[in-house]
Amino acid sequence: MFSLRGMSASWTRVAVSAVALAVLACAAAGAAEPESGRLALTTQRAVVFKDGYALLVKKAAGVADASGRVFTLEVPDAAVLGSFWAVSQDQAILAMRAEYTDDWKRVDTPLGAATDTLDNLLKQITGKAATLTTAGGETVRGKVLGQVVVDSRPFLLIEPAGGPAGTGAKPVSIALADIVAVRSPDLAEAAKPNPAFARAKRLSFDLGAKAAGKAADLTLMYFAPGIRWIPTYRVSGELKDTAAMALQAEILNQNEDLAGVALDLVVGVPHFRFRDVVSPLVLEAALRNTLAQAAPQLMGQMSNALFTQRSGEWRREGPAVEVAAPADIQLPPELGAAGEQDLYVYTVPDFSLRAGGRATVPLWQAEAPLLHLYTLDLNVVRSARHGNMVQGESEDARYPAGSPLRLLKTQVWHQLELTNQSKVPWTTGAAIILRDHLPMGQDLLTYAPPGGTSLLPMTVAVNLRGTLVEEEIERTPNALKWGSNSYSLIRKKGTITLTSFRDADSDVRVSVSLPGKAEAASGDGHIRMDDFHPGDWQEGGFWQNNHSELVWELTLKPGQTVEMTYTVSFCVP
Repeated sequence: MFSLRGMSASWTRVAVSAVALAVLACAAAGAAEPESGRLALTTQRAVVFKDGYALLVKKAAGVADASGRVFTLEVPDAAVLGSFWAVSQDQAILAMRAEYTDDWKRVDTPLGAATDTLDNLLKQITGKAATLTTAGGETVRGKVLGQVVVDSRPFLLIEPAGGPAGTGAKPVSIALADIVAVRSPDLAEAAKPNPAFARAKRLSFDLGAKAAGKAADLTLMYFAPGIRWIPTYRVSGELKDTAAMALQAEILNQNEDLAGVALDLVVGVPHFRFRDVVSPLVLEAALRNTLAQAAPQLMGQMSNALFTQRSGEWRREGPAVEVAAPADIQLPPELGAAGEQDLYVYTVPDFSLRAGGRATVPLWQAEAPLLHLYTLDLNVVRSARHGNMVQGESEDARYPAGSPLRLLKTQVWHQLELTNQSKVPWTTGAAIILRDHLPMGQDLLTYAPPGGTSLLPMTVAVNLRGTLVEEEIERTPNALKWGSNSYSLIRKKGTITLTSFRDADSDVRVSVSLPGKAEAASGDGHIRMDDFHPGDWQEGGFWQNNHSELVWELTLKPGQTVEMTYTVSFCVP
């Protein structure tokens, strides 16, 4: 049994022995001195952003050759155009030359060294019976037919066991990246290497004739995809008037092994115009994004675009709570934090993570004042044929036509308005809400600067119900003429009814987004007028109409029912 997750003791002994023999063989052949001018590279810092890119800073040390040149064969596979720089010890910018050499070296597949080892194993059992185990725990037994590549992804073809040959049984395919274990009686010789070779790259630097034979210390830096951090929050406690906040960084590394590096986690994303354009110095035709290959679903659904959205965010027209002087958050002692221009940086001075690994780093804990807010947000969309409808309000298809049961779709949301009274900003990230150990919900906590607030949706409020009904009160034919077209002016009255079944007072915000010109709003309702919004109408041709936003803020007593009304006018053909 060979497992890519954990090797057996016997296999480990074989591997160690093989390595030891290789080392002894090299020593017996004569311990050659390091090649003249060759640099030893060490990654010292990784500046990681939330969008899956990182700036890698490497120290290079060596002795210049007789011509004053140094070089390295550790050329990165990916770097962004314009981000690859080399600096000498006295901060002078160095010229670089990237080229292929006449040497050949062993290389791993794009999926990493583990897949390369698996490839060696599969070559031993092609055409023979084997049992494969996938990451999902599925076991497949059968004859290994060979490998195919589909959209740059390698797959293994297997003829399932259980049927005689020639019966037309269709082979099944398994992605090589999903295989975690292989069992076969034909793996006795699997320890023999079967490496792949490719032409080596070389990156050289000319330090000048004066540097010949002298020690050289260089700094290399480049911006590349493959490392990402995702902020995740925990909001917990009794959740009455304060919440216990905690932030951790979930780190994904699909670039290179990090060993004892200084790790900078950046809040904010600077603008990189050429982030998808490969630097010519890496000698690659396209920018390789190994993180997108290793975690495509995560990079698609949890993209940085999501983490910069602020939809649903709301600010009161005044201080939400009485904010005390900024309080220091509880940073772990090994972390540092500082603001850099429009960015904020958390620094982990000593961090290690192998390529392909995942890790979490606790960043801070703090208390945050909170208010409970109940929101009813209505979005009206009109149609010339159907009058109007509220988005999200419809009959439930699970119930047959004619059934008297209808489910209310205009939902009131229970949200937490959290105030950031610390000295550090809250970056946008996923937040799970826990009352003691009971999960209350999970949503997106949007950005909040020090002293600012953020609104975090928690759950649908089952004890608050709201409805919206509109009725036509006036119609004026030919009220507007434009060219050869005539338009009727329609005026409607809308009534919002909100009822509380809670046993405590409820702070409520009601908002209505609708097409047309809002002429009046009852009580303390606020009206904001805008120009035409295409999304207000299911058909085209209504550009002559305004868009209106109405907002009410009120406190509902237990068992109380309130009505809010508005008048709106709009033109239709």
